[in-house]
Amino acid sequence: MPRYVPLSQAAIDIIEALPRWDGCPWLLPNPAKRKPYADLKRPWDTARDAAGLADLHIHDLRHSAASFMINAGIDLYAVGCILGHADHQSTMRYSHLANETLMAAVEAGAKQMHI
Repeated sequence: MPRYVPLSQAAIDIIEALPRWDGCPWLLPNPAKRKPYADLKRPWDTARDAAGLADLHIHDLRHSAASFMINAGIDLYAVGCILGHADHQSTMRYSHLANETLMAAVEAGAKQMHI
């Protein structure tokens, strides 16, 4: 079932700069066939190897994006909606909070105590 997934302006800019082929409606087609990829394993391996990131998995990108949003102060509910999670427990697995985020939370709490 299709669902709406918002993209950042930076992502849109990259998409708009992608090469296009006349008569090809696909965003990222197989350049040899100009048809959608049936499987992403080989193209992912090629891109990952070219970037020198042998241990990177596609799911790692999703995990990192969620952690970046949470560390930027976006609440778990919003991040869960973007990821398509039905409950917050799934989203919480993605919330690897940076030390700076944890320290900011502690400082914000201390300020509320009026110490």
